[in-house]
Amino acid sequence: MIRLFSRPKPISEILAVETSSRKREQERRVNQRFELRTPVEFRGDDDTIAHGDITDVSLAGMMIRCDRTALRSIAPKFDKTTPDEAPRVRACFALPADSVGEIEVDCKVVHIRRFSQSEYFVHLNYENFAGASYDELRHYIETLVELGARPS
Repeated sequence: MIRLFSRPKPISEILAVETSSRKREQERRVNQRFELRTPVEFRGDDDTIAHGDITDVSLAGMMIRCDRTALRSIAPKFDKTTPDEAPRVRACFALPADSVGEIEVDCKVVHIRRFSQSEYFVHLNYENFAGASYDELRHYIETLVELGARPS
């Protein structure tokens, strides 16, 4: 006899798979992300300047929102690169409130997601911080945690 449909899985099996997927997602994220809405300026290797908006930050990287023109400056080949040849840019941005100075950090583009025809989200990992930029960012995130901010 040929069966066209298999028996449905019990709900306990489905929940076990969903729970393990969520656990893997949480384990993958070592650094908590926090919402941050602030402008950011990028300088590429060829000294082109682009602008975007940071949507969240962590101690490992940030997510930015930008338009197509800015994306072409940040990642000329869009997502047609391998991890070894991922575009690198220098990001400059100011943290809100009592933070001192600007954060300057060299970043590597790790993921690009198109949100609409003219809007993109770009995930950047930090590589090298200028001066005391890392300490400033770490202090800012520690303050958020102490104040009870919820990770995004």
